[in-house]
Amino acid sequence: MRKITSDAIEAFDTDKNFRRNNTKVIARLDVTELYLYNNLIAYKQVESGNIYISSQGYQTRTTSDRLNGLVEYYEYGNVYIHQFTMYYKDSNKITSVLDNNFFTQLR
Repeated sequence: MRKITSDAIEAFDTDKNFRRNNTKVIARLDVTELYLYNNLIAYKQVESGNIYISSQGYQTRTTSDRLNGLVEYYEYGNVYIHQFTMYYKDSNKITSVLDNNFFTQLR
C-alpha cells in the first residue's frame, strides 16, 4: 500500500480532513468522503459507521489501491482488477463487480 493511501485511510477512519496530490478526505458532521481526482470513491456515514465504495467508472490501479487500502484496513476483504474489471471480494469470499457510479456497501 502506498504512503498516500495509508495516510488517507487513517484520516478517513478518524474523520479528519486530508489532502495530498490527487487524493483528499473531507470530513463533515454526518459523512466522511474519500475522493480521487475529485471523484467520490468512498464515503462513511458517521453515525452508523456504514461504508460504501465505488470505482466511479475508473478501473485503474490507483483507484484499486485506494479502495483496497480502505477495505483491507477495515478487514472487509479486498479490491482487485482482473481483465480490466474491478472486483470487491468480501470476507465471506462473495465477489461483486464494482460498477461505474453505483456504490457497494461493505459488510
